[in-house]
Amino acid sequence: MTFINDSNVLSFYGFDPAEDIDDDTILGSYGYGKLPSNTNEEVIEPITSYWQSVWNSVKESAVGEDAQFSEYFKRGLGNSTFNMALQYHTDGKIGLDFQRSLAPEPEDTGYLERFAESMTMIGADLPVYISSAIPTFFATKSPSVAAGSAAFVNESIKSTYIKALEEGHVDSFSEWWQTFIDEGFKEGAKAGITLGTAVALPQKLGLTGFSNLAAQWGVFSSLGPLLDGRMPTKEELVNNALVIGSFGLGAKATNMISERVKQTNKSFPELAIEIARNPKKREDLLSENITQFRDKPLEHEIIGQVDWTNAPLPQTIKTPSMRRAEERANRLAEAEKSGMKLESGLRIEDITLDIKLPTEAAQSIHSRIQFKKEKPLLPDLKTTKAKIATQLLDRLHPIYAAVKKYEKAGGKIDLVSPYKQMRLQPGMVGRAVHQLTYETLIFKTLKGNGKSLENILKSFQSKAEYEALGSYMIARRNVELNARGIETGINLKDSQTVISSQSKKYEKTAKELDAYQDRILKYMQDAGVISVENLALIKEMNKNYVPFSRVLEETATGSKSEFTSVMQNPLKRIKGSKAKIQDPIESIYLNTVSNVLLAERNYALNKFIEMVEKKPQAFPEISKSDAKTRAIKLTEQELATIAEPKFRNESALDGLTVFRRDGQVVSNTEIAVFRNGKKEIWEVGSDIAGAIKDMNKAEANAFVKFASIPSKFLRAGATLAPEFMTRNFTRDNLQSAIFSQNNFLPFYSSMIGVGHMIGRTKLMKDFSTSGAMQSMFVSMDRAYFAKDVKKYFTGGRMRNAVTNPLEMLRVMSEIFETAPRVGEYALTYKKLKRMKEKEGFSDRDIIQASGFNARDITIDFAKMGSQIQAINRISAFFNARLQGYAKIYDAFKTRPLQTAGLIGAYITLPSVFLWMKNHDDPRYQALPEWQKDLFWIVITGDGTLEDGDYTAYRIPKPFELGLLFGTGAEKMLDFAKDKDPKAITEFLKNFAKDSGGGIVPIPDFVKPGIELFANRSFFTDRPIVPRYLEDVLPEYQYNDYTSETAKFLGAFISETTDGAMGSPAKIEHVIRSWTSTLGSYGLQTMDSILEKQGIVSPPTQPSDTLADLPVIKAFVVRQPTAGSQFITDFYKEFDKIKGRMDTVRKLRNDNRGLEAMSVLEKTDLTLLPLIELQKTLSGHSKMVRQIYKAEDITAPEKRQLIDTLYRSMILLSKEGLSIIKASKIK
Repeated sequence: MTFINDSNVLSFYGFDPAEDIDDDTILGSYGYGKLPSNTNEEVIEPITSYWQSVWNSVKESAVGEDAQFSEYFKRGLGNSTFNMALQYHTDGKIGLDFQRSLAPEPEDTGYLERFAESMTMIGADLPVYISSAIPTFFATKSPSVAAGSAAFVNESIKSTYIKALEEGHVDSFSEWWQTFIDEGFKEGAKAGITLGTAVALPQKLGLTGFSNLAAQWGVFSSLGPLLDGRMPTKEELVNNALVIGSFGLGAKATNMISERVKQTNKSFPELAIEIARNPKKREDLLSENITQFRDKPLEHEIIGQVDWTNAPLPQTIKTPSMRRAEERANRLAEAEKSGMKLESGLRIEDITLDIKLPTEAAQSIHSRIQFKKEKPLLPDLKTTKAKIATQLLDRLHPIYAAVKKYEKAGGKIDLVSPYKQMRLQPGMVGRAVHQLTYETLIFKTLKGNGKSLENILKSFQSKAEYEALGSYMIARRNVELNARGIETGINLKDSQTVISSQSKKYEKTAKELDAYQDRILKYMQDAGVISVENLALIKEMNKNYVPFSRVLEETATGSKSEFTSVMQNPLKRIKGSKAKIQDPIESIYLNTVSNVLLAERNYALNKFIEMVEKKPQAFPEISKSDAKTRAIKLTEQELATIAEPKFRNESALDGLTVFRRDGQVVSNTEIAVFRNGKKEIWEVGSDIAGAIKDMNKAEANAFVKFASIPSKFLRAGATLAPEFMTRNFTRDNLQSAIFSQNNFLPFYSSMIGVGHMIGRTKLMKDFSTSGAMQSMFVSMDRAYFAKDVKKYFTGGRMRNAVTNPLEMLRVMSEIFETAPRVGEYALTYKKLKRMKEKEGFSDRDIIQASGFNARDITIDFAKMGSQIQAINRISAFFNARLQGYAKIYDAFKTRPLQTAGLIGAYITLPSVFLWMKNHDDPRYQALPEWQKDLFWIVITGDGTLEDGDYTAYRIPKPFELGLLFGTGAEKMLDFAKDKDPKAITEFLKNFAKDSGGGIVPIPDFVKPGIELFANRSFFTDRPIVPRYLEDVLPEYQYNDYTSETAKFLGAFISETTDGAMGSPAKIEHVIRSWTSTLGSYGLQTMDSILEKQGIVSPPTQPSDTLADLPVIKAFVVRQPTAGSQFITDFYKEFDKIKGRMDTVRKLRNDNRGLEAMSVLEKTDLTLLPLIELQKTLSGHSKMVRQIYKAEDITAPEKRQLIDTLYRSMILLSKEGLSIIKASKIK
């Protein structure tokens, strides 16, 4: 048994590996048969007969009965890759019908007609060939590799499209990839091998002219069919000759060959070899004036001497593609005969005319069954975009797509669509908090209907009273359960004693708490979560209801709860346990949150299903299932743990399932919706079911939670810094004015919002219930629910109570970030209120629509892709960057003219105006480029660059909008004025680097480690440890700007590690990387503490300027500094001349004078003064460091001396740049 019996090889070529197949069988299937003893009779003669029959056909007509070349031109275009792509992506609406193009050619097709078809197809595919071959050729410098690459790309794409057209669309990228490997890759590889070999073989053999063409013809005519496992057909032989000849020989040479073939009994390969060996024949062929070979064919070569006309052709094997084409033709013929109307996009596999069942009923059932597994290939562009949008940008995109499908079908969307309802769900915590803090709500109107939990407990100020109330409530509940014969583990007499002695003090509050919980349950009933019957059941089971949850929180199944600290399970065990009971008021608090979120979630799902029911034809993939077949009810065993027998019934088993964790996601493709307390199961598909799940599994991963700690610190350190708050407030206001659907006025509308927040007005309370909460960046890591409920209710009334400096910063940050959203809420609310009577809007819809606009006014930070949630936990600003660009795209897509106009007014116009004012000002030119890119610069004062008597203020540009439409406009103006493309190229390079860096996230918990390993900050692109300090001991790796705290920690770590670690520069870098601006303030605070304690004694620091003052420094440019753009640009140019002069010096030292002179001759010697300028700049830098260290110079004097030196460095660098510019002009 040889290698040919390998099972994988056999399967590839269509044999059953289970069969006992020998080599002779396989050879026979390819037309060779078993090798006989009489080789001449049984092998040579059939092969000879085969070739002769091929060339006898040349004598037949070159065209069919009717020369219909236009039809073959269409076939050629139809078979091109371009046409297949058009047909696929437009569902057959554009392009030539692929079925007609792929149909078998007419029986009377002539060679010239086939040639016309082939040349047309090659011409149409030429762009694909060229685009694939050129980059490969430049990369490899190999024509054969380039040719092979071109053929592979074209044929693999084409065959994949053909398969997709034949079998339909794909459902996932993995399916496309698998089929590409199965079909497209195979066909592409075959074409690539064939064309690559055809190009490479003549080069390897040194063949030219006709010999080259003959070799290529041989490869095309033999290697392609061989890879298909068959003999070449006569049509292929003739057509390949015509095609190759058309590319390599003129019509004259082609006619000469054709005439000689007609005159003789020689085959094409024999004639090719003869021409290659005979110099005179080659001369005749390539000559411009000779039209026939000068030698005459010998007598025995003339046709007619031997009779080959009846020679049989050997049996050939059909390839899968040949079999599919034949099957397609047969089925189409049968379909046409039966009168079947073939719709666009109908797969051949769907035509099952050969299946005849005895009855119409059986035939009907049969037609609904899919017997053949579909194998879709290429994902359409729409599906691919949807997958990307869901995974990267918005996990609710399937819901959004469903809403759009409904609208396309003619459906009318409510003021708050199902998609918006889903987007509002993260903000429903605000609705729960409202009922805990202000008042309980009526579900349908969101109007108040009773006291909040906080108001009920407002008289219980001390912890002792709070705990006494809890004990009283537990005692009431224990007496009730014991009366029903239920053991709780608590002494009955003790409970009765507590009630008799304290009822006067606590009974009123206890009843208010009972009523409060009844209102929350009524809220759930109105949402359809529980039925009237089950509401009565719950009340009957819990007349003095207090959640009897244990500290370990046993659920109805007796296992540890799957609920989070917020989503508590309302169904608690009531049987005895020795474990301590959880604080009952805390249970009420957390159950309020759980129940309100559950009600709102169910309402959103109901709105989605109602939409589907209105236009069922638009959603054939969504259907209601039989809930009775789903084993998702509470079991009787589960119900027995929470209710005695008289309360156990079918309604309870079914309806109370909603209280389970993820009780509304039944499977990967199904959801459960509760309507009037009745459960309905809906098949919605994996995309929609996945979108409805409320938590990504990766978010709950313990490692991800641990790894997210540095990101939380970083977000807090950046967003809670006063500078960030004020700068971001400016950016948010400009973005709000651009993205608002109302007349939002920057700063004015936000200050209206601030007024509502401070005054805690009704509008602000409505805002909290609207779903707009938890859309802010600061809310990502905000714990909205106090874990110590007792402290919450006994320590004050304000949820945002300022108890420490960080808490104060958090409150300030929320005010700054929420103000524009409240302003937009107010504008939308007023507009919709005016439209209420005319449009029939409900109060609930008005509040929620206003809330949606508020959370969507800038960036909704709770909006993220299904694959982004975990990443965003470990990469602080990753989702913010993605959502920023997505927001711009959405704005231009939905309101292109309005968006463009507002961007022009708020971004581009100020940029152009300030550019005109600043462009030629040396004071502006001296500022660092990154300052000019991220801020609008306003310079006040009449001072000059020499005296520094001026101030440069900076106004933050919105991040993405400012860079694209502000800074981009400035760079275009730079280019128009200076005619220097560098302005554009540098901007694009930096923009791509900045954007790409944000799109490819590095986890924050490992980023400092990677930077330390590389000794380079990714943000500043500078070494962490300066080069001149790299070789000193770690403990001494610091400069004058390193904090005293980092030096102190470095000395301690160095001592404990025996000097192996402890670099202050690295320590400070890690602290700043994980804590941002707040970390810098922390280091300054620690420096002061260490200094006051006498632990460190740093030198006097230069006196502060405006650029050093908290908050103010957010809007002032520090200047002068060594970071001036003049100094930066000077050193870029200096490095060039320095590198060349260092090379000259090295070559001279190595006694390589000639090479040194060669380098020197190519060096611009007019730039040599830069070397002396650099020495002066270096001297100035050393003086600055000495002044920092000096102990006998006062702070004001240090500031004056350092600023003077910096101004001198800036002017020297400016002079050096003038020298460089003059050199380039010459």
